[in-house]
Amino acid sequence: MILYIVQGIPMGFLLGTMPIMLKKYYSYTDISILSLCSFPYNVKFLIAPIVDTVYCKWLGRRRSWIIPVQLLAGGIMFLVAMNLNTLIENFSVYTVTFVFGVIFMCLAIQDIAVDGWSVTIVKEESLNYASTTQNIGLSLGCFISTTVYLAFNSVSFCNSFVRPLYIDSRFLNNDKGIYSKPIVNEANFMIGWGILTILACLYTLAFHSEKDDRVQSTEEEQLGVYDTFKFAIKLLMNKYVLYLVSFWTLEKLFSYFSAPSNLYLLDEKKYDQGKYSFMGGLTFPVELLTTILISKYAYENPFKLKYSILFMGILVDLLWVNVCLSNYDSIIAYNPRLFDFLLFMSFLVSSILGTAAFNCDVASFNKMCNKDNGGTHITVFASLSNLSSVVPRLYSYKVVDKFGLFIPTLLGSFGTLVVLILIKPLVNTLSQAKREDFDVDKGYQSLKADKND
Repeated sequence: MILYIVQGIPMGFLLGTMPIMLKKYYSYTDISILSLCSFPYNVKFLIAPIVDTVYCKWLGRRRSWIIPVQLLAGGIMFLVAMNLNTLIENFSVYTVTFVFGVIFMCLAIQDIAVDGWSVTIVKEESLNYASTTQNIGLSLGCFISTTVYLAFNSVSFCNSFVRPLYIDSRFLNNDKGIYSKPIVNEANFMIGWGILTILACLYTLAFHSEKDDRVQSTEEEQLGVYDTFKFAIKLLMNKYVLYLVSFWTLEKLFSYFSAPSNLYLLDEKKYDQGKYSFMGGLTFPVELLTTILISKYAYENPFKLKYSILFMGILVDLLWVNVCLSNYDSIIAYNPRLFDFLLFMSFLVSSILGTAAFNCDVASFNKMCNKDNGGTHITVFASLSNLSSVVPRLYSYKVVDKFGLFIPTLLGSFGTLVVLILIKPLVNTLSQAKREDFDVDKGYQSLKADKND
């Protein structure tokens, strides 16, 4: 859980918070380019075989990777924090994307190792809780680096709710010095995360040894790097995996036109950042509760459940963007609190649907993976899912830059509805598929038998 939290903090900060902070410097198209910093996550399957098979025996199969990449990521965050303004103001978005991408490379390697570790230590009948642990940890990390950070980065929130706890309110009203600045800024938050990462690294090294009670694999039983790559390629050629990739690609084709809505609200409409983060924070307990409640049902039939969620997502996008945001000025003029309520409801419903959809994806990964090389299997599926969103995100932001937010969202929602209706047979096929249809166990065992021969 701790490792997932530490992993979720920079993910939320770099993908959720930094675009909001940098919107005054960048266009929507630039923000979409910045999102490419997460590309190492999309190609994790290329390095997963190495992480799964190359390790230091005395340190442990997973800790051999977790500890050094955490130290490296923490060190890079320190360097970036000390030079953040120079980096943003004097270098192009491509340079910033590359620097953030190096951090994401460290996080991707850690994710492979932690996923594989969780699969080997969790019992077969409890695999649904593996996805629950992952989602809670990542969600908590993202919550800290987005909602909590945005609140403490807002002067109005700090002066209204935090500083009055230890400072006379008269000083807050009269002083234009430090009280006109937020408590937390980008640089000191990144330094704090760097310290937390190093502490988590030392904690893992000191208090967590690796012991696999279910799979006592000897060195001879493990596949080599070449064989693991061979298995990953074989997995990619499986027809059910191709069905899976088709499903992920088609359902995301037109679904990202509404993604810049938060940037539009905060940057163009100047909605209060502290109030925005407070609304998001109220939904976090519901998000955790959703994770716990949905895990069992997601594991039983993840594809049909996600298919239903996608339809509800279309309705939420249309109501929020094309009804609420498009009439922002009128609603604010009529009653500002009405818009606050609508924003809260948007946060609430979106967080429930997003959490449920994420659990469906993770549950499907765990359900199809092999326990010996779990890191590779989960990583291949997760990478394919992430890759399917790269191109749609890029062209969606570019279209919004040119035509605005509302018309593309309306047309994109209609397009997504048509696509979902057309792929219903594909969803039924995936729902009826079993683990052996993906050749996960069979393929692994056949390669291991070939090696022993």
